[in-house]
Amino acid sequence: MRTERLRLTRPVATDSAGVFAILGDPRTVEHNPSDRLEDRGEAAELVARWVRHWDEHGFGYWCVRESGSNPIIGYAGVKRMLIYGRPVLNPGLSLRAGGVGTGTRHRGRRGRCVEGLGRDAGGDDRRACDQTTASARTWP
Repeated sequence: MRTERLRLTRPVATDSAGVFAILGDPRTVEHNPSDRLEDRGEAAELVARWVRHWDEHGFGYWCVRESGSNPIIGYAGVKRMLIYGRPVLNPGLSLRAGGVGTGTRHRGRRGRCVEGLGRDAGGDDRRACDQTTASARTWP
């Protein structure tokens, strides 16, 4: 999937180094420290779960890149999960620390990658959201 400024790709195993660069950086996970990855092995496991989710459900988290560039600058999408025993679609977005303040987060949250997949992916129509102050400012 492409927008004018972004390219979204399904994750593959080789994306784990880019994911670790993002989620291993304490600045990136400041408002959600439980997302922090300690090593490349954790990143490889996380990306493998994303790949399985795509294989099982036909949707999931995308790796976000700037158009015309290959390094991953973040991830965005929705995934199925259980919260309090109920199936929900959980939207997720995380950008490398340098991606904040560029407008990318706003486009990712409002873009087709989250809204379109959320409508068509099935499950409970309620969404689970990160309720931190910083992320709440980016939601419509």
